[in-house]
Amino acid sequence: EAATLTDRQEENLNTIIRVLENWWTVYIGTSFSGVAMGVCLCVAWTYRVVRRKTKVNPVGSFSDFRPYDATVWVAIGVALLAFANDYWSAPWLLAICLNAAIGLFALYWLNGLSILLYGLDALKPNPILAIVFLMVMFLFGGLAMLSVVGLFDTWAEFRKRIDTRVQAAV
Repeated sequence: EAATLTDRQEENLNTIIRVLENWWTVYIGTSFSGVAMGVCLCVAWTYRVVRRKTKVNPVGSFSDFRPYDATVWVAIGVALLAFANDYWSAPWLLAICLNAAIGLFALYWLNGLSILLYGLDALKPNPILAIVFLMVMFLFGGLAMLSVVGLFDTWAEFRKRIDTRVQAAV
């Protein structure tokens, strides 16, 4: 008996197929994303090793990661270019929009992840509840929401809100 896909699964599969068939169009954006995430992982691991094996205490942490506020104007510009591409379609414009969107998604996803880690460190929830929360995020697509949180951190300043909540609880 053949397995049937839901509409959402078929849409996701078609998106993956389109990306694989046109990888050259999004190569720059995906390369930037991979490098940015790899650099953050390497720096975080290096800081961890330095803190554990030496008496040196490096300044900063990944929880403090935040792109410049002016970066949001790049995101707004890319969104406007994407709307322009809907009316005046051009392959070069589509490539620019896709690569920039992928890169910005990764950048703001990293910012959202840093906010999540900052909140977990500051609020110190029960470890079991934190693991359940992360599993639910992973299973129900909440990881993509980290990018939205990272983008809106420009205006909402979530770390300040977390600090306020921690101070109120004390």
